[in-house]
Amino acid sequence: MKQEKLKHASYDEILNFDFNQPLMTVKATCEKFSLPVKTFKTWQYRDELKHPIIIKVKGSRRIVVQPQLFAEWFVKNKCGSAPTVGENRIIYSKQINAMTEGRAR
Repeated sequence: MKQEKLKHASYDEILNFDFNQPLMTVKATCEKFSLPVKTFKTWQYRDELKHPIIIKVKGSRRIVVQPQLFAEWFVKNKCGSAPTVGENRIIYSKQINAMTEGRAR
């Protein structure tokens, strides 16, 4: 059986996507963007995602997301360019140090 190539969405397609609801739950938003809920919650905890992207429903613990605003924030802040060598060194410094020590032995 021949494997079909997956078509990747461009940034313009993400920004111009027509959402069928003005507000979505965190879980539904994560499913739509193929993101782990834990990653979304981490961004929320770090105060990267704030009002007006995230709205807390009064009298409830429920948090809803404006998907169009989230898409704009996601493309602007989390997509775009690959990390530089310096950024990768910071991120993976433990692994790099361990490899260096292993080679020195």
